[in-house]
Amino acid sequence: MTNKKYAIVNDVDRPEGKLVTEIVEGKHYYMSRYFDDSKKNYDGMQPRNPTFLEDFGFDIVEKEYQTEFIQTGESKATYKDGEQRRWQGEKEFVLPKVIL
Repeated sequence: MTNKKYAIVNDVDRPEGKLVTEIVEGKHYYMSRYFDDSKKNYDGMQPRNPTFLEDFGFDIVEKEYQTEFIQTGESKATYKDGEQRRWQGEKEFVLPKVIL
Protein backbone atom coordinates (compact mmCIF):
# COMPACT_ATOMS: atom_id res chain seq x y z
CA MET A 1 0.00 0.00 0.00
CA THR A 2 1.23 3.50 -0.80
CA ASN A 3 2.18 5.70 2.15
CA LYS A 4 -0.30 8.57 2.49
CA LYS A 5 -0.18 11.77 4.52
CA TYR A 6 -2.90 14.31 5.12
CA ALA A 7 -2.20 18.03 5.23
CA ILE A 8 -3.35 21.57 4.64
CA VAL A 9 -1.32 22.65 1.60
CA ASN A 10 -0.09 26.04 2.81
CA ASP A 11 -0.58 28.59 5.56
CA VAL A 12 -3.00 30.66 3.48
CA ASP A 13 -5.71 27.96 3.27
CA ARG A 14 -8.13 27.83 6.20
CA PRO A 15 -7.34 24.73 8.27
CA GLU A 16 -10.58 22.77 8.00
CA GLY A 17 -11.72 19.36 6.76
CA LYS A 18 -12.79 20.36 3.26
CA LEU A 19 -9.28 21.65 2.52
CA VAL A 20 -7.41 18.54 3.65
CA THR A 21 -5.06 17.25 0.97
CA GLU A 22 -3.94 13.64 0.68
CA ILE A 23 -0.26 13.39 -0.26
CA VAL A 24 0.85 10.15 -1.86
CA GLU A 25 4.61 9.75 -1.46
CA GLY A 26 6.68 8.62 -4.40
CA LYS A 27 4.01 9.64 -6.89
CA HIS A 28 4.15 13.42 -6.31
CA TYR A 29 0.36 13.30 -6.39
CA TYR A 30 -1.61 15.72 -4.30
CA MET A 31 -5.38 15.88 -4.35
CA SER A 32 -7.73 18.14 -2.46
CA ARG A 33 -11.20 16.68 -2.07
CA TYR A 34 -13.52 19.63 -1.82
CA PHE A 35 -17.13 18.97 -0.87
CA ASP A 36 -18.18 21.92 -3.03
CA ASP A 37 -18.29 20.84 -6.70
CA SER A 38 -17.66 24.42 -7.81
CA LYS A 39 -14.12 24.19 -6.42
CA LYS A 40 -11.34 22.68 -8.50
CA ASN A 41 -9.54 19.49 -7.50
CA TYR A 42 -5.80 20.08 -7.45
CA ASP A 43 -3.82 17.10 -8.72
CA GLY A 44 -0.06 17.17 -9.05
CA MET A 45 0.54 19.99 -6.58
CA GLN A 46 3.84 19.95 -4.77
CA PRO A 47 3.46 22.24 -1.78
CA ARG A 48 6.69 23.46 -0.21
CA ASN A 49 5.49 23.61 3.39
CA PRO A 50 2.34 21.56 3.99
CA THR A 51 1.03 21.41 7.56
CA PHE A 52 0.23 17.82 8.48
CA LEU A 53 -2.96 17.02 10.36
CA GLU A 54 -0.95 15.49 13.19
CA ASP A 55 0.47 19.00 13.80
CA PHE A 56 -3.09 20.18 14.41
CA GLY A 57 -3.51 17.47 17.09
CA PHE A 58 -5.37 14.89 14.99
CA ASP A 59 -5.35 11.12 15.28
CA ILE A 60 -5.91 9.52 11.89
CA VAL A 61 -7.65 6.17 11.42
CA GLU A 62 -7.46 4.72 7.91
CA LYS A 63 -10.19 2.29 6.96
CA GLU A 64 -10.78 0.48 3.69
CA TYR A 65 -12.68 3.22 1.84
CA GLN A 66 -12.43 6.23 4.12
CA THR A 67 -10.19 7.97 6.62
CA GLU A 68 -11.40 9.25 9.99
CA PHE A 69 -9.85 12.32 11.60
CA ILE A 70 -10.27 12.97 15.33
CA GLN A 71 -8.67 15.95 17.05
CA THR A 72 -7.42 14.65 20.38
CA GLY A 73 -4.76 17.23 21.22
CA GLU A 74 -3.84 20.88 21.00
CA SER A 75 -2.56 22.33 17.76
CA LYS A 76 1.22 22.58 17.59
CA ALA A 77 1.05 24.05 14.08
CA THR A 78 2.46 27.53 13.63
CA TYR A 79 2.57 30.24 10.99
CA LYS A 80 5.90 31.43 9.58
CA ASP A 81 6.07 34.12 12.27
CA GLY A 82 5.72 31.48 15.02
CA GLU A 83 2.13 32.33 15.97
CA GLN A 84 -0.03 29.30 16.80
CA ARG A 85 -2.20 28.10 13.93
CA ARG A 86 -5.50 26.82 15.30
CA TRP A 87 -7.77 24.29 13.59
CA GLN A 88 -10.92 26.10 12.39
CA GLY A 89 -13.11 23.18 11.35
CA GLU A 90 -14.91 20.25 12.91
CA LYS A 91 -12.98 18.28 15.53
CA GLU A 92 -14.11 14.98 13.96
CA PHE A 93 -14.71 14.30 10.28
CA VAL A 94 -14.43 11.58 7.62
CA LEU A 95 -13.08 11.77 4.06
CA PRO A 96 -13.18 9.18 1.27
CA LYS A 97 -9.80 7.74 0.31
CA VAL A 98 -8.16 8.68 -2.95
CA ILE A 99 -8.14 5.60 -5.17
CA LEU A 100 -5.11 5.41 -7.48
